[in-house]
Order: sequence, then C-alpha cells, then structure tokens
Amino acid sequence: MRTTYRKIATGMLALSASTLALSSAAHAQIDEIITTAQKRSENLQDVPVAITAFDVEALEKNRIEGLEDIGTFTSGLYVTQNPADPNGVRINIRGIGTFDPQIGQDSRVAIYQDGIYLGKTQGLVFDMPDLAQIDVLKGPQGTLYGRNTVAGAVNLVSAKPDYEEFSGKATVEYGNFNHKKVAGAINIPLGGAAGARLSGVFLDRDGWVENNGPGVDFGGENKIGLRGAVAFDVGDSLQVQFAADYNEVEKEPLFYQSFGPGAAPFAAAISTFDDGRQEDVTTSFTNETGNLETKGVSATVDWNVADNHDVKFTAGYREVDSTRFVTLIPTANPGILSQITGGFNQALAPLPFAFGAVGSRLRPDFAAAFDGDPPPRGLFLSTPGGAPTLQGHNQLSLEATYTGESANGRLEYTAGLFYYDEETGTGPVINNNTNANDYLFVLSTFSPALTAGIDQGLAANGAPFTINGFLDTIDLAPQFPGIQSLPAGSRGPVPVMGVLLGQLRNPDPAVRGTAQAILGILAGTVGPALGGARQSASNTLSIDTTAFAAYGQATWHLTDDFRITAGLRFSDESKDGQQQTFSPFFIDTTDLLGNPILPNISSFDDSVLDPSLTLEYDATEDLLLYASYKESFRSGGFNQAAVGLRLPGETFGPDFNFGLESITAYEAGFKGEFGDRIRLNGAAYYYDFTDKQTTFSLNPLIATERAIVNADDEIYGFDIDGQFAVTDEITFSGSYSYVDGDAGDTVNPNNPADIRMFSELQGTPKSSYLLSANYDGRNGLFGNISFSHKGEVLLIPESDVRLPSFNLVNGRIGYDFELSNGNEATIALWGTNLLDEEYLIDELPFDTFAHQVKVFGQPRSYGASIGVKF
Repeated sequence: MRTTYRKIATGMLALSASTLALSSAAHAQIDEIITTAQKRSENLQDVPVAITAFDVEALEKNRIEGLEDIGTFTSGLYVTQNPADPNGVRINIRGIGTFDPQIGQDSRVAIYQDGIYLGKTQGLVFDMPDLAQIDVLKGPQGTLYGRNTVAGAVNLVSAKPDYEEFSGKATVEYGNFNHKKVAGAINIPLGGAAGARLSGVFLDRDGWVENNGPGVDFGGENKIGLRGAVAFDVGDSLQVQFAADYNEVEKEPLFYQSFGPGAAPFAAAISTFDDGRQEDVTTSFTNETGNLETKGVSATVDWNVADNHDVKFTAGYREVDSTRFVTLIPTANPGILSQITGGFNQALAPLPFAFGAVGSRLRPDFAAAFDGDPPPRGLFLSTPGGAPTLQGHNQLSLEATYTGESANGRLEYTAGLFYYDEETGTGPVINNNTNANDYLFVLSTFSPALTAGIDQGLAANGAPFTINGFLDTIDLAPQFPGIQSLPAGSRGPVPVMGVLLGQLRNPDPAVRGTAQAILGILAGTVGPALGGARQSASNTLSIDTTAFAAYGQATWHLTDDFRITAGLRFSDESKDGQQQTFSPFFIDTTDLLGNPILPNISSFDDSVLDPSLTLEYDATEDLLLYASYKESFRSGGFNQAAVGLRLPGETFGPDFNFGLESITAYEAGFKGEFGDRIRLNGAAYYYDFTDKQTTFSLNPLIATERAIVNADDEIYGFDIDGQFAVTDEITFSGSYSYVDGDAGDTVNPNNPADIRMFSELQGTPKSSYLLSANYDGRNGLFGNISFSHKGEVLLIPESDVRLPSFNLVNGRIGYDFELSNGNEATIALWGTNLLDEEYLIDELPFDTFAHQVKVFGQPRSYGASIGVKF
C-alpha cells in the first residue's frame, strides 16, 4: 500500500507528459513542430490526424533512439519487445497490433525509416543513431500510406546533411548492469551545395537476470549501428540524397519464469519461483544470444518543378538476417526430464508390434526413436546456434509522390505511385535433439480420458466388453495373489496398448480375442493422432510478395475556414507462399505412420480500393475541428504454424491461408492552442474491423500450434493530450487514451464445430496515460520526469491470461554549459523504472503440461552521461 501511495504521489508531482511533443517547450511559448504526415511539410496543429511527434529535443531528453523506446512516452501506443523473438517488437495502436511473432503476418503498423517502408516486425530492435524526429500517426492511414496501416504508421526520420556548417555531437553513457554506450554524429560540408553526415552508436549491457549456469545471462544486448548520408544540389531545383545504414544486434533471450504448483507431466522437472521477479538463476544448458543484421541503402530525389509544385522519388533496398535463441522453460532439469521421457519411450517403443498385430503400421523406424537413453533435453529450447527467423530477407521499395497547389492555393493535391517487392523466409530446419517438446505432440495419447471416451461409445453401441472392464480382469503380476491391474491413472491408450500386447500370448483364446479387438479400436484412435502429429516449432515458410499502389488526395478550401479533403488509393498485392511441416522426433517430412508430409503451397492476389474523406473547420484562428472517414486493409497471408492435412483437391491445408482484413474508421477531433502557453488536442473514434486476422490456439499443449482466422471486431475510444507552459522554464504535459470494443467469434479451421466467443479485445490496455514535468532553466540546469501508466491487458483469451497494469517512472536531470572553445557540453543523470516496478510483458499458460511462465520487464536502470556538441 505504501508503494502504491508513493507511485501516486510521484505521478501527481510529475504531472504530465505530452504525446505531441514531449518536453518540447523550452519557453513559455510552446514550440511549433513541423511534420510530413501528409507527404508535405506542415505545422502539426494544422494536420487533421491524431499524431504524436517527438522532435530532436524530446528525443535527446528522453533518450529515445528506436521503436522500443516510444511506447512509454505515448498513450494509446503499446510497445513491448517480442519475448519469443527478442529481435522483434510488438506494436499496438488504439487496440490494434500484431502479437504473433511469425513471418506469415505483416505488421498492422506501417514502419517507415526515412521514407522507406519496413515490411516485418522481426528485426525492428535496431537503434537509429542520428534520429531527428519520430511521428506516430494514430489510426488507419489508407490513402497516403496504404499498405498495412490498419492501426497507424510510424515515421522514423534521420537528420539530413547540412551543406554549410561543420558540426557534430558525441555522447558517452555508463550505468548499472554494466551499461556502456557511445553515440555520435558528424556533419561535413563538401564545398558548394553538398554535404555528408556520418553517425554511429555502440551499446553493450549485461543481462539483468544473471545465469549461473553455462552461457550468457538473460536480457542483455549488444548493438552497433552505423549510418552515412551524402546530399547535394543539382541546379537550383533538384536535391539528391544517398544513404546507407548497417546494424548488428546480439540479444540475450528474456527469462521465462515458472510459477505456481503443477501436477502435469513435466511439472516435476521444472524449478519454480513464486516470490516475485528473479534476478539470479541457474540453467543446466548453454544459454545463447540471438543475432540480427540489417543492411540498407536508399536514394531520395526532391525536385521543385515550379512554385508549390514538387516531386519526390524514394528508392530503398534492404536485407535482414535474424536468428533467435529462445528458452520458454529455462529452469527445466535435464536429468528429471530424461527420466520422464525415458518412461514415455518405454511406452512408445512397443507400438509398432501392437499396431502390426491388428494390421496397422507405423513408420518402419518408429521404434528406433525410442531405443536407448534419450539425450539430456530442455523444454522449448532452441537448437544450439539459434533458430533463423528471417534468412535472406530482402525488399525493394519505390515511391514517387507529386504535391502541388492551384487556384491561388485553394486546391492542394497529392498523387503517388508505390511499388514493393519482398522475398522473405525462415532458415532451414535443424534437428533439435536438445528439445523434449516433441513428446507434447503425442502426450494426449497417454490420457485416460481418451480411453474412457471410447468406453462410453462402446457401451452406447452395445459392445460385449469395455476397455476398462477388460483391464480390471487382467493380472499384470500373477506371481502375487489377487488381480494386479493397470492403475486407473495410467489407462491411456498408449500404455493400455502395451499391456494388451502381452495378452496376445495369453493361453485363454477369449482373452486373446478381446485383447486383439481392443487393440484394433485403440489403433483406430491413436493412429490418426500420431499421423497428425506435427513439430510445428520447426516449420519453414517462404513468401514472395509484390505490391503496387496508385493514390491521390485533394484538399479544396471552400472558404478561408472550411476545407474538404478526399482521397482514393488503389492497391494490388500478390503473394506466393510455401510452408513445410515436420514430424516430431525425426524432424523430417515423413509422419509417424510413414506417410509423406506434403508442403503447403498457395498464392493469392488482392485488389482493394480505399477511399477517405476529411472535413476541417477553423472555429477560431487557433482551434481546428475535423471529422474523417477512412478505409484501410492488411493483406492476407500464410500461417507458418499450420499443421492441418491438405484439403481434397488442394495443395494446402485448412489452416494455411488467411484472408485480408479491412477497417472502416470514423474519427472526430480538435486541435487547439489557447494563447502561447496552452495546447490541447483530442480525438474520438469508432472502427468497424472486418475479417480481422486473429490468432487461434489449436492445441492447449502446444503454444506453437495455432491458426490465423478472420473475425469481425468493433473498436472505439478517445485520446486527449495537452501541454501547459507555466513559465519560461517549466512545462507540464499530459495525455490519456481509452480503448474498448467487442471482439468477434472465431472458428477453428480444422474443426468448424469449435467456435469460440470472446467479447474482450486482445493485447491492449483499455486505459493508458502519461504525465510529465519538464524544467529547462536559463542557467543551464534541466530536468524532466514522467509517469506512464498502462492498464491491464488480456493476452490470451482462450486461457484468460492477463498482464496486470503497471506504472513506470522515468527521469533525467543535468546541466548544459559552454566550454572554453565555445562548444556546448552536457552532463546528466538518468533513470528508467525508477520505482523498480515488477511488471509483466508476457505470459504463457504452460500449466497444462508444466507451469505457467511469465516474463518481467526490466528492473530499475540508471546511469550518467557526458555529451558535447560542436
């Protein structure tokens, strides 16, 4: 309780943090921010779109250098590192995001790096070393951005070369967890109308969960980012810029902490921690890092055709390779697991004989997989060297945009063409002998509930025997007096088949006959289960995508105060996908019955027209009212985790394809400035989300076995944010976001009778708010503190898994001063999660076979920095 009061008091003292331009007001007059959200340079307050913008001052004060950092400082935006793939991120805007880490789904939030579209959420944890601005566009952006902007778009903008002045900056940081960081940029005039800018960042931080076992810790990272750009004028009206960037990232896995009691099959092998966040553990296997490498080049041409008529051409090529190392149950004891899997082996090895006795067969080498001692294994443990999540990913994007004005500025228009070509895929399958989760795919065949269900069917059909009734008469140990029958808790189909196999030599022909008949019944149940077993964690998927769009938007100033904007975007997108599922234990393309596992092969083409309409009215010189109607879509795709057998006459299974989703958005808002000291913006919205792509769990035992299905959602809410410049030195800011709605029913594509109804939205907090205070004294002293709240999140509807709400307090205090040579220097102290909140960013309901596992966010971090600008 005392901690809660302390957090509330801290938040009240902090007061607020702006989602528009956090800490941007250094003076009583709130600074103007220029954005290119509508493909032209405009004052943020004049754009009828809900936008959160961070200028260079806000980025520096809050130490924001990439996507991972902005979620804390933006209400309505929920960003977490993807625990199952630390090289990727989960991004959610206004209740719409991408939670599945697989490559088959595109991001619902379009990410643009210096105008270049980034197609995947995987590989987004790199830092940009020389950011000048970040714009977060909330809500669908169908006309001007188009592809996969059903939730919104994020523009990451780097500083451009300056032709005239030699300048630069450098910062060095050190903090707890052995945090070391060096970042800098240098601008070099090249004579005349040309310049170059070079920038780089190096970061190394130890993991905050120390691993006393072999290998690395949990949660640490090492990053290197480099960028170079050269720009020059070609005549008076043509500017050209070439840029290249390179990023290399090593990410330690996050620590999945096991909680709670467990009586499931593997529970005895798992160490649990029920006393809060752990920062010291011991694993029995070698923990490794995941690796990310990105390389990109781009060219931008700006041509001023005539006054108020401009053409911009952007071309970009990018390559990404990403490997993850994940251990979802890192405290599994290999010795105990070996004992458990050894017991499974003893039960599974006789199956070929039992199946053969009734004329059914398994693959010829089935028993070989269960002979001898199994190797030491973990649960959900990546193969040594990690698993390639993106291999050979490459993308080419081209865009040409024309903006102009006519009728003395009363008509403004934008037209453009967009082309995108992407090849992406996972790496080759690797036989993972260190992972015991293959047994999960056959674990259900050990359940006594299956045997009991067969008995009910036999009794209903008047059969002369039941399985359990027959087992009650079998003496497993005739050397002891009395009937020694198989215990009730062990009467699953597989153990029972092992017992019945011995009865085929019983001298009593009636017993032999009954045993043979029951073996045939069980083979008919166990056989399909074994034949359908798929090691979905090893699936490979490759996708080729080609997208084209043509768009146009025009704004007509009907009066000096009233404007109407209409837009239309035509999009055509084609995809070809091929996926291969593998058998458990053998990790090959032959199932456990000896049948080939055929690949899923499919393709589709989507053509979409997305209109938009916006009305704007200047109620006063400083108050803009607007209302908008927009449509946007996210293309369909292919499910990497698909395990269903091929449909008759098709080359793919029922859970491989999923269709496009579309959204219709209605929004009304205002943007106002009241005097020089107050800025207040707000927006309310309603989304009709049709055929939303929703993750559907196919098997409660297998987290990686899931489908993507289409369902209809409704989403509604509002955002409000504001700033108040109290004095020339002090600014208070605040923002609040509310998101709610109704989730549609989902249907299992492999079993249409399996319909699930969940009304609550997944993966988003209903309420989030941000409060901050900023001090920027004329004497060089500065400081800022922020209080960020994210509400409870429904993470997995099927299991009602929820992440509790949490609060984060971040701050920075320092001093700017001038050196003797005229350069500016800065010293500062900074901290994140200052109250050391123990908050969760992920949870998985593995208690069906082991324990629940949870991932905590980073503990309190703090340090000092020294910087210089020249």
